[in-house]
Amino acid sequence: RNFPKLLGMTDARSDPALLGQDPNYMEGEAEWDYDESNPEALLGKDVSILWADSKVWYKGKIDKFDEKSGKHHISYEDNDKRWHRLIEYSFSLYGMKGQHVGEPQDEPYRRTFVPYTPKDPESKTLVTFHCMIDAKWMESRGEGAQVIVKGNLPQLGTWEGAGVPMSRDAANPTHWSAEIELPFALGELSPTGIFEWKFGVVIGDRMVMEGGLNRRQKCCKRHYYARFKSSKRDKKTFKGYKMPTIIDSNMDLILNNFTALCGGQVSLKQFLSRLRGIDDGIRCTRNQSEKVIEAALKVIPDNEASSGEVLLALLAVVGRFGLSWKEEEEVEDGGRKVKIRKRLKPEPWCWYVLKKLSVAVLYRSNLKDLMGGSYQWCLTGLQESAGRVMMKCDFSWMRVAPLLEKHNKKPNVVQPANRGIPHVFKVGDRVRCNYKKRGRWYPGQIVEKQGGGTFYVVYDDNDQESGVVEAQLESIHGSSKEAIRNREALTKSFDKTYSNILDLATNSMAMAQSLAASIMDVADEKLDEKQDSKADERKTETAVETKEQVKAQEKATKCCQAMGLDWLRVLIEYAPCTESLSKLFDAESVKLFANDLVPKLANWVKSADWELKEIMKLQTILLKSKQMGHPTIVESLFRSDACVTDKIKLIDAIVNIARICCNSFKLDFDQKQGGDAKEGSQELLKAFSRMDSAVYVWFKKCYGDKPALEERRLITEGYTRKWVTVEKSPKETQKLLVDTLQEACVTLDKLMGVEYLKARPQSLLFELERSKFMKPIGKGGNLSDVLKTLTSMGARHKDCFDNFSRPLADFLAKKSTKILHEIVPFIKTDAKKIMNILQAVDELPRSSHLNHRLMHTLLITAGPTDLTGILQNCILWKVIFNTRGTIKKDQELTPLNDLLRSVQMVLTGAANSMLPL
Repeated sequence: RNFPKLLGMTDARSDPALLGQDPNYMEGEAEWDYDESNPEALLGKDVSILWADSKVWYKGKIDKFDEKSGKHHISYEDNDKRWHRLIEYSFSLYGMKGQHVGEPQDEPYRRTFVPYTPKDPESKTLVTFHCMIDAKWMESRGEGAQVIVKGNLPQLGTWEGAGVPMSRDAANPTHWSAEIELPFALGELSPTGIFEWKFGVVIGDRMVMEGGLNRRQKCCKRHYYARFKSSKRDKKTFKGYKMPTIIDSNMDLILNNFTALCGGQVSLKQFLSRLRGIDDGIRCTRNQSEKVIEAALKVIPDNEASSGEVLLALLAVVGRFGLSWKEEEEVEDGGRKVKIRKRLKPEPWCWYVLKKLSVAVLYRSNLKDLMGGSYQWCLTGLQESAGRVMMKCDFSWMRVAPLLEKHNKKPNVVQPANRGIPHVFKVGDRVRCNYKKRGRWYPGQIVEKQGGGTFYVVYDDNDQESGVVEAQLESIHGSSKEAIRNREALTKSFDKTYSNILDLATNSMAMAQSLAASIMDVADEKLDEKQDSKADERKTETAVETKEQVKAQEKATKCCQAMGLDWLRVLIEYAPCTESLSKLFDAESVKLFANDLVPKLANWVKSADWELKEIMKLQTILLKSKQMGHPTIVESLFRSDACVTDKIKLIDAIVNIARICCNSFKLDFDQKQGGDAKEGSQELLKAFSRMDSAVYVWFKKCYGDKPALEERRLITEGYTRKWVTVEKSPKETQKLLVDTLQEACVTLDKLMGVEYLKARPQSLLFELERSKFMKPIGKGGNLSDVLKTLTSMGARHKDCFDNFSRPLADFLAKKSTKILHEIVPFIKTDAKKIMNILQAVDELPRSSHLNHRLMHTLLITAGPTDLTGILQNCILWKVIFNTRGTIKKDQELTPLNDLLRSVQMVLTGAANSMLPL
């Protein structure tokens, strides 16, 4: 169908010859007509439509209509599906006389307006229409030029009438306005529109210029705003006209409203209502509002009495129009210019707002009652200002932190805590490198240190680069130069600010305590009044006033305490490193409310980067503030991605923190959740259960896929170096499996030093059994290899598995026994495989209980120990007696020795019975 259009064939939608070819055409008087006034009437109709480009009629069915584009969806008989604006196509309906002839449309689709009837005939609302127009152009038209507003309502003068004249603002000649009473209730809404209107310029009775298409309003508001736009088609009428820009229009209108707010002519709610109208009518962009705010800052009065509402209004401008928190900048990348996005720098208004805003008053107030539903704009603006200050590594925004914490509008953290630890690069380090200083970072490894403090780096994709300076490198764990600079700046600013914020929190807590004490005094007075015989004679009003006073004081007490806690929470959340966190916990107010701060500390621990030194500092904090020791802290630590490591010392430090936090709780860990328990113990058991889940996932990440049976080695071929993947030999693989099992068991044994994990080790042992090193390796692997891994690890210890905690030792022993039960019935007649099993078991000390247990299991599983069973498994018994020898009476009585002695007696008896023969 599209092919004829590509050839440039002419439009034939109104060609009589083609219209006569309509297979559905029926002669006679038309039974229908289409003008886009009722597009839903065509839904479900079968249609014959002419594709003018291909000059062919196609049959289809109309099944959908899009309100925004004015297009119908047609499903054709040949399974094609298209969207069409049908007024531009020639078509007919099946079974109905008549035919629509399509015509091209210059204007976009707009549904025909249907007059709206108000819900309440008595309702009325005073509405103000605002128009921005070029003042110089109006002066050039002469004194008789007048801006009017007209519409379909009688109050607007109707379309045929003269309209309603607007008055010019004396302070701003580009601004025209008119107040008109409309017959609608405020907020009355209709999806199809309640009235239509437009601006115009008249000279006498003659209309000189109209404001484009009719503006259709769906909701009744107090204010309507618009700009008088120029027309490219009517250049003669608009000659010399300079259309007011969006930024100029917004600046003029918002500044007028700011001035009215500062002068007390409008309230904050009214200002926010007008702000919504400005945005709906003129639609200021995010970056343009920056100039609006800078200009508005100049008209804010200095007196403290009026600055509160004006500051909220300034923040509302930010929140409504928004400020871009990033800006584009062009940088060179290998000769090309690439656009990157950077964060905006804070402007003076950011610090002005953060310094002047009354936090305590707003914290106690109900912002929705104070500002209406638009209060979120103010909070968004406050978040914007705090975020931009935070991007400069400046913590002065923490003064307003309780307000942001209460409404969950805090700024983003510049970088995770503890990131930016200085790193000394050396040969063998895994790094990210800025390839040829082009701004592209790729992973690789330092393979050589060259002269002048430079390095030779081989990338993971076998590319390589020499002469790499330290500025091009960053640690694979995120210790880049920028992160190091940010850490220094954040730590310096935090150390400078935190003491002031702590003082604010302490004062707030002290105020809460004093209010609580005053409440107790009032309660004591009430008790004295009840005991006094004259109390019944006092007026009821006094008692009511006292009750209301107590309620107000209780509310103020809760607000003061909550505000102080919010300051402490934010201090913990934004602490840039463990050292800064340690300074916080030296304060008595933090220790006093430690239980309330545990969740925030847990979130901080989860998001931070961790190295051994930082873990040791955290351990010191928990030892110093024992109230903070809680399984939630341990859960967060194990859920941190930075704690997934193979470094034994770091793992030991993590496990020690788990012991510090958990072993101080004395609970019945065998108790089921949901059963009868003391108050608070159920919540604690749930916290331990979540910690157990986190430890289980952490262990899986650390050891689940170990060991790697392939390794990347750097080889030299001629003058080049490259990475190759090399498989490990069977001997190396076996040693690696044993080492990994040993490391995992040692870690599990340390974890079971936590009483809860020792009482409920099931999940950890389940994950240990699912680990890679506890399964057959490769295609030819079998369970005997797993048994050999277990016994090789046991042979490294004098007491085999008994040096581990009891649950782990029992699990390893049962696992070994289970493997024997599974494989012996299939190999008992194969001398070579039996010998391999015996060699694996014999790696354990022969005097150990585990050795005797496994040998006993092997023999019992092989079959009965009577003469027939012994002869059936003669190969097995021969190997056993060759390795073990005969059992003497003075040997230790164990199940294995007892079994061998009984078999020896059976064989001796059988031999003696055959001697006469």
